[in-house]
Amino acid sequence: MKYMNSFQYNMCYYFHILICFLVITIPFWKKCYLKIGIFVPFLISLIWIVFDDCPLSKLHNMNNNTFTLSIYKNIIPNITEKQNNHMNTSILLAITLLTFFALFNFNCKNLNLFIEKIENTKQL
Repeated sequence: MKYMNSFQYNMCYYFHILICFLVITIPFWKKCYLKIGIFVPFLISLIWIVFDDCPLSKLHNMNNNTFTLSIYKNIIPNITEKQNNHMNTSILLAITLLTFFALFNFNCKNLNLFIEKIENTKQL
């Protein structure tokens, strides 16, 4: 693979940060965009599976360090690759759940009503 110059590397790095920021903000999007946004975490996971890693991390050759691992190491210095993968999965799952709750107007009251309906159907 041809190595990038510093400008290309920085642009790719900042593009990676922009994508991460957009994914983290999905639960706060307008409802019309949430219908599409709810599938983004799944698509990201699928891309990671197909390419065996994030294509952007591969593109800017992180020296066997993934992009998120380099960020997490600033917060948790002893984090392992396995813990990094678990953190990424947990974050994507949380984003999906929060997007689901935002899309369907779930709040504590609605959640309690939902649970009561499930319990009532069990009693029948």
